[in-house]
Amino acid sequence: MTPLFSLLKGVKNLEKPFYITIPTRNTVLVEKTGFINLNKDIKLNNVLFVPDFSCNLISIHQLTNDLNCTVTYHANYCVIQDQTTKRTIGLCDLHDAVYVLKRTTQGTSLVVVRRDATTLWHARMGHPSTKTLQKCLSRLLKCSFDFNKVDCCDICHKSKQCRLPFNQSDNKARKSFALMHCDLWGKYRTASHTGSHYFLTIVNDHTWDMGLLIKSKNRSCWHLDEFLQYGKNTI
Repeated sequence: MTPLFSLLKGVKNLEKPFYITIPTRNTVLVEKTGFINLNKDIKLNNVLFVPDFSCNLISIHQLTNDLNCTVTYHANYCVIQDQTTKRTIGLCDLHDAVYVLKRTTQGTSLVVVRRDATTLWHARMGHPSTKTLQKCLSRLLKCSFDFNKVDCCDICHKSKQCRLPFNQSDNKARKSFALMHCDLWGKYRTASHTGSHYFLTIVNDHTWDMGLLIKSKNRSCWHLDEFLQYGKNTI
């Protein structure tokens, strides 16, 4: 709401005027509404014109709904950010226990290409492959980068592993079929020459291991049953 009629644009009369109570405990009639453009990113809709009010107030609930933004409060300031891009579209400073919206000016973004710029962009863009990174940077920034100098990224190695390796163990089965290890790998996007998409590994902790190519995951149970029967006959 605002007491300044000059700030409002698209002013129209309310079909059903209503009364509100202002901080002075007086009840005033609201008859007009409009919108205000604070900057190119913040447009306030349905702003109430209240001549008897002494300041401009913004409803955070309406602001976040209309602009699809988030408001983060800190001890001495708050930040208004676009929900999708996370770009800052407004800043507020704390004055007398009230957050006051600042007038912001648009700055200029600079791209500084340094020796380790490729590694920096690799981290900023979510650790893509070198091929994807090269395509994105060449199209978006139109700068030259040396993609041969991308440092070895520990995050990439760890995030692309299903799990960390097991600790080394000296324990070993003393006889065949006393301890077995099984692992099913797949589904791989490209089928083998036999039409298989999965690889079943069976390890006999005492002596040997074997691998089987299978066409579907449900065939793994059949192969395990067959292998267990083979183990019983061998023992």
